Amino acid sequence: MNPQKTPDVGPRGWVNIKLGKYSIKLSVRPLPENTTKFLNDNHLTISKLVNSQRKLNKKVTESDEGEDEGEDEEEEVEVELKDEDELDEDDNFGTAAKELPLSEFKSQLDESLKTGNDLKLKENIEWSDKINRIVSFGPKRTGANILFDSNANDLSRFFNDTDNTNNNDNAKDKKSLFEFADSLLNGYQLATLKGPLASEPTEGVAVFIESIEELPEEEVTNVPNISGRMITSFRDAIHQGFLDWSPRIMLAMYSCDIQASAEVLGKVYAVVQKRRGRIISEEMKEGTPFFTIEARIPVVEAFGFSEDIRKKTSGAASPQLVFVGYEMIDLDPFWVPTTQEELEELGEFAERENVARRYMNQIRRKKGMFVDEKVIKNAEKQRTLKKD
Repeated sequence: MNPQKTPDVGPRGWVNIKLGKYSIKLSVRPLPENTTKFLNDNHLTISKLVNSQRKLNKKVTESDEGEDEGEDEEEEVEVELKDEDELDEDDNFGTAAKELPLSEFKSQLDESLKTGNDLKLKENIEWSDKINRIVSFGPKRTGANILFDSNANDLSRFFNDTDNTNNNDNAKDKKSLFEFADSLLNGYQLATLKGPLASEPTEGVAVFIESIEELPEEEVTNVPNISGRMITSFRDAIHQGFLDWSPRIMLAMYSCDIQASAEVLGKVYAVVQKRRGRIISEEMKEGTPFFTIEARIPVVEAFGFSEDIRKKTSGAASPQLVFVGYEMIDLDPFWVPTTQEELEELGEFAERENVARRYMNQIRRKKGMFVDEKVIKNAEKQRTLKKD
């Protein structure tokens, strides 16, 4: 893992924002793996809970409509989310066979969070008491990332709003919440919807609001359009804390089933390895001379794969590709040789290609984003061709 970028602020992943009269301190940490998997599997349940929360908030808003006119300017700046009252159920990528009731979903989520107590991290925290501090999921309010409130209860909490019995009490307490709470929520949704590596959705990220304090009068600055600035500042702060953990990219993967004879097995393996795939299993069908090979191929490397494998095997192997999800590349896109051993083995510029960085730069280049790479490495070795 790379050295910490802001050791003066706090432990790894801590960021401090000073905007207007407020100082906001937040921290970014990885979610426990069991929690990430649980949220992905119960995407539909989260969607239903968010819909019920919206309906309850809508009723409260209609009842207090005459009292709070002009206090909702932050709502003009909306995240790139769906505008309709109901979330689109076609966006469900979960694998759960049924929806869970609120109590069961909360208890299972709490159990998955407690598994984070066994993580071997220097900046480890106690996850046992964090279930009631959840504010929102993301991106699109239903993803596998979680925003946690501070101990001072500055934001409206998720399980309080989805609980019908306590909704009236919570509605009364909302006036005592942070005045730019909606801006923080929108900034969080933006940060998880478009991550800092390739402007793609993030997964497995926990964002904690550690404290929200008012600055001394001599440190207060006059900031125009502070609600909009709060959105972008909070988004950038989450990205900064996210990059402090040496994040990884996840590639879309195909499951590849190949039927081939024994004579062309070597050629099949060569094509799969050339496409940076891996072999999962190999079985021989009884009573036939054919083998069934199961492999995993990155989607980005699968273009032209079928034609290539048929060409190399003269049509003796036929692949079938099925999308199976995402897999992480366990390689830091920003890794460079630093230790003496790495410099001796790879040189100053790392002669071995960083595959994760290449994939990241490909995506950034297609989106028109900035790509940090040297166009010319050795300018003195260039030659100027004579023009006629």
